[in-house]
Amino acid sequence: MNLKYDVVVVGAGVAGCLASYKLAKTGFKVALLERKPEDRIGEKVCGDGIGSHHFKNIGLEEPRVGIEATCLFKGIKVYAPNEEDFIIVHGEGYALNRYVFGQKLLKMALDAGVELYDQVYANKPIVKESWVRGVNALEKGSLIEFYAKAIVDASGAIPAIRLKLPEEWWVSEKVRHEDYVICYREILELDNEVDSDYAAVFLSSKIAPGGYWWLFPKGGNVVNVGLGLQWKSGAPNPKRQYDEHIRSRFKVVKVVHGGGGIAPSRRSISCMVWNGFISVGDSVCTTNPIHGGGIGSGMLSAKLAAETLE
Repeated sequence: MNLKYDVVVVGAGVAGCLASYKLAKTGFKVALLERKPEDRIGEKVCGDGIGSHHFKNIGLEEPRVGIEATCLFKGIKVYAPNEEDFIIVHGEGYALNRYVFGQKLLKMALDAGVELYDQVYANKPIVKESWVRGVNALEKGSLIEFYAKAIVDASGAIPAIRLKLPEEWWVSEKVRHEDYVICYREILELDNEVDSDYAAVFLSSKIAPGGYWWLFPKGGNVVNVGLGLQWKSGAPNPKRQYDEHIRSRFKVVKVVHGGGGIAPSRRSISCMVWNGFISVGDSVCTTNPIHGGGIGSGMLSAKLAAETLE
């Protein structure tokens, strides 16, 4: 089956949903392809933190505490390896309800006229001469060819389309394993309330070599706790590091959710566009290489991509 659109966006994370929304608002016919079912879009293992300045930069309504966000930070405490000395980085930020926030962005896109194809796996670009003309996708084993004037790859840290473009194209630049962090985090209910004024980051080459571990309050007695460490040969398993060095610090009533993932931790790749193609978010390493935050910068890249395509 062949389908034609003005723009096809691969990936319904925050960058993909926002790019789709902004493109549809300007009149483009947009298809949004996502491998998850619709009711799971927004689920992601994440630190859930984002600075409030990102919403001003993007022109997006700030999240509402109690709905899309769980609390508001005054800043972040960055702890030295002795876990006693710290500096405070001032600046408001939110602890997001990652799922609710993702579903909000998806609804914005759908309300703007975006056509969602969920449980569809986009696995190959359609390349003709020096142009990207579309993508091949699988739906329950059946092939669908999506053709468009532009393809937006927002498929995440291991991009589904960008890495399969011809190697001689600059946009297909590979990212070394050492330029990712591998992570494990849990959402915990504790037997005590936690001060939610400040998030906390702990630098430790023993616990999180090449990265850090974090404690981000989510309001009341709920916290987001995890670690990210450099992905390289001989690196320790992040879950084992978490279990051995972090979990025992807390009196846990309930583990709400646990899981792992990866995130880029380097500068953005040097070329993000090609003929008929643009890539955004984690797929081109737009995360902040210092602290690993990627929600705000991913949405900013989506905004800029949509404005470029307009």
